[in-house]
Amino acid sequence: MFVIAAGCVVGLIVTAILGGVGFATTAKRAKTHVHAWRYFAVASGVFLCLLIVGVYVFPYETVKPSSDYDILARNLFLQGLGYCAAPGVAGLLAAIAARLSSPK
Repeated sequence: MFVIAAGCVVGLIVTAILGGVGFATTAKRAKTHVHAWRYFAVASGVFLCLLIVGVYVFPYETVKPSSDYDILARNLFLQGLGYCAAPGVAGLLAAIAARLSSPK
């Protein structure tokens, strides 16, 4: 339980940092481009779905019953980290997509 919580805490820190950078970048872009927030919203939704599926299907090392607790702990940490960091990474990628969008 503590391993999942540790992964989530690290993931939330990553989300706060990358999400803040993505939000600030998009806010700066929105001053000159009307559709920047629209691009950001669509791209963040798409990237978030892709990242969550990527964390789900990632080939984690298999664990034998009643043994390999270190491998199980690592897998749980990586899953917690991946699921909690996905919104921040998606926000940063969406900000990059909004930054590369054509002006209107």
